[in-house]
Amino acid sequence: MNKNKQKIFIQVMALVVFCVMALASASSKQASSDSNIDWRGAAVGGVAGYNGYIRIGTASSESEARQIAGSKGYSEYLWDSVNGAVYAK
Repeated sequence: MNKNKQKIFIQVMALVVFCVMALASASSKQASSDSNIDWRGAAVGGVAGYNGYIRIGTASSESEARQIAGSKGYSEYLWDSVNGAVYAK
């Protein structure tokens, strides 16, 4: 396997691992019923994790998310407006 294919393979595997971790995290917070899983929130968390962001808190508005990120020393942040999760790097 040449270097480029190996690099792509590793990136794809990392994305799969982060998505599985996000799904597991989301499903563990829900009731045992599969109909209550927040698949969209899990996908957002998985993509954020893949891009180097970590969850730092919850906010009810984007300005609050910006404030939380700034108070913890982060300059880059993502805010999930549906569930309020704030991710930063």
